[in-house]
Amino acid sequence: MLAVVAIDRKSIPALFSALISSCKQARIDYAFTRERGCDTATDSVGPMWMALADTLMMTDYRIAIRREDVRFRVLRLIERRPEASQREIADALGVSVGAVNFCMRALIDKGHIKVANFRASKNKLGYVYVLTPEGISHRASLAVRFIERKLAEYNAIKDELDQLQSEFWDIAQGSDGLGQ
Repeated sequence: MLAVVAIDRKSIPALFSALISSCKQARIDYAFTRERGCDTATDSVGPMWMALADTLMMTDYRIAIRREDVRFRVLRLIERRPEASQREIADALGVSVGAVNFCMRALIDKGHIKVANFRASKNKLGYVYVLTPEGISHRASLAVRFIERKLAEYNAIKDELDQLQSEFWDIAQGSDGLGQ
């Protein structure tokens, strides 16, 4: 049975968040019941909910990784150019000024960067962003994870290119690449 419900635009994020939470809980419940050997787990959760939960968790993961990459790049740029404006940072990183502002506020709230006015600026709203010792430590840990992710991506791409090159080499040599 299909139900039609009028939804206020303001309530959509809350509904989506509730759906994500429900799917994640369904995934956890499914794993728990399967671990205990309960055969009714698939009946109560269903494969469709499992697929949706996996997709939503993967989307959450990708968003978290993207945000972490932006935080790392912001911290790195601030370390090199502490006088850079948020617009300059956004342009250098290829993200919106709003995204940079959101990121900067979070970094300030966490104590990773400090903001100082400097009066010698031609721009009366000139600021200098300074990494705190906590910010330097955080940037280092982000750098390690960033490098690990990029190396994994590089290795995956390299493996795929090697495979493609081998396939095309086999075709060029007269083989179809299927061992015939």
